[in-house]
Amino acid sequence: MQLTRALELPGAAAWCVCTAARTYEHHGYTDWFPPAQMESIVSKLAVAMDGLRRRQIEAVQVCWVFEHARLLLVQRTNGDSLALFVENRPELDFARHRAALAAFAAGN
Repeated sequence: MQLTRALELPGAAAWCVCTAARTYEHHGYTDWFPPAQMESIVSKLAVAMDGLRRRQIEAVQVCWVFEHARLLLVQRTNGDSLALFVENRPELDFARHRAALAAFAAGN
């Protein structure tokens, strides 16, 4: 799968795509995030992103930082969302992670 290879980045724990029709595709590089948990998280965050868009707030990417993980989220204009779950390590450079999300948002 193309996304699995593209998102196999340093510190990546898992990714999950939620389509506008609320179907899911996901892959875990670790056992930190079970599929049902990823789907629940991304579904709720996709609704939040839709709410921002309805209020004319266009988020390019959003990031939540937790003690052990970061959750990076991007949404395409068609409503498809990609969440990337990444280890929260101080030495980790997130530039490649952000670039991969930007490529997804652009439809690449």
